[in-house]
Amino acid sequence: MKDEERMCKLANGSDTAIWAYKEIVSLREQLAQAQKQLATANEEIERFKHLDSAINIILDDKDCQNPIFVEIENDSGKSISIGKRTETEWGLTNLRITNADIVNNILI
Repeated sequence: MKDEERMCKLANGSDTAIWAYKEIVSLREQLAQAQKQLATANEEIERFKHLDSAINIILDDKDCQNPIFVEIENDSGKSISIGKRTETEWGLTNLRITNADIVNNILI
C-alpha cells in the first residue's frame, strides 16, 4: 500500500488527508523537475570538463612582415567558426571573440 493510500485510510477522507495527498503529489512533481534540471546541469558539466582546451589561431608567418591568417581550430584540429569580424578605426581587421562565443561553441 502506498503512503498516500495509507494516509487517506487513516484519516477517512478528511480534508487534512486530501490536502496532504495533494502536497505529496506536488512535491513529487517538483522532485521530478529538479532531477531533470540536475541531469541538464550534469550534461553541461561534462561538456566543460576539459576547460584546458584552447582556441588555436593558425597563422602562416613565413614572411614575418606579412603574416597570413589561416584558420581558427580547437585542440583536435577541427576548424572553428567563432567570433565576429569587425574593422578598427584605423582600418585594421579585428576578430572579436567574447566569453559567450567561447561558452556557446560546442567545438571548443
